[in-house]
Amino acid sequence: MTVQKKVVNAKREKETGLVIETTLELRLFNDKGNLRDRVFMNVEHQGDLNSPDFIPFEELTKAQILQWTLDVLGEQAIAAKEQELIDREQARIDAAAEEQLVSGLPAEE
Repeated sequence: MTVQKKVVNAKREKETGLVIETTLELRLFNDKGNLRDRVFMNVEHQGDLNSPDFIPFEELTKAQILQWTLDVLGEQAIAAKEQELIDREQARIDAAAEEQLVSGLPAEE
């Protein structure tokens, strides 16, 4: 299983372009590349328009916004959410393995 991280939204102040919130999506894919589960994490940002490091929204890249979001959340919080996704998928796999009934139709002749 693999987890993909992607920022799916960035709220910003209309007049200044200052990013104040981002939404991170974690997607869990199985070994066949099928999407199995996902979770969202919202992050508040404390930017400063007067900072020499301020980047106007029009000049930001998705990679920069992703890195800011990951930095604010921290590795432990992200790892915990990733593990939550993996645990939920493993619980589904285990439940399916224990299931005594199977659904489906025979192949066409």
